[in-house]
Amino acid sequence: MTQYREILRLNSLGINHSMIAASVGSSRQTVISVLKKAAQKSINYAEARDLSDKDFAAMINDVGFKHILYRMPDYERIHKELTKNGVTLSLLWVEYCEECRESGDIPYQSTQFNKYYGDYVRKTGATMHIERNPGETRSIGEVTRSVCGMNASQIKSPPTRYVIGSHMDRMKYLSRAKCAKGLCNK
Repeated sequence: MTQYREILRLNSLGINHSMIAASVGSSRQTVISVLKKAAQKSINYAEARDLSDKDFAAMINDVGFKHILYRMPDYERIHKELTKNGVTLSLLWVEYCEECRESGDIPYQSTQFNKYYGDYVRKTGATMHIERNPGETRSIGEVTRSVCGMNASQIKSPPTRYVIGSHMDRMKYLSRAKCAKGLCNK
């Protein structure tokens, strides 16, 4: 780190820039820059003696540690939007970025956005309730038992479970199952 106070101290003793640069281990250009900024702010060694190099650097550079402010998303609204069909967290992040750019704010990157959403869910204990219609998705065995009135021993279900979407699909399956057992009228 540049030794700002030492540069001012050696300059106040009348030592030339090259000697100061060699003494503090900085370039001659750095020494000139520090002295020029101190002169513009009217700061001499007597005033800088009690400051740390970090404080002095902030004073002559007019910067401290800039803290970038990102706009925090409205996670309550985002959680409600996620219950809608076809809405994903990635899609909501893109919309959030567009809103931020329109308002001149800085958006979070997707990883931070997702992390804060996860934190929101854990903190609030939010859960997603998905509305389902009764009988909307059922396995073939359940459909056969409910429609035919057959018990489980009479049905030989395939090893996998199929989702049956419509009433017609159920009827087609049932007619095939009856024919396979020899119960259909051909």
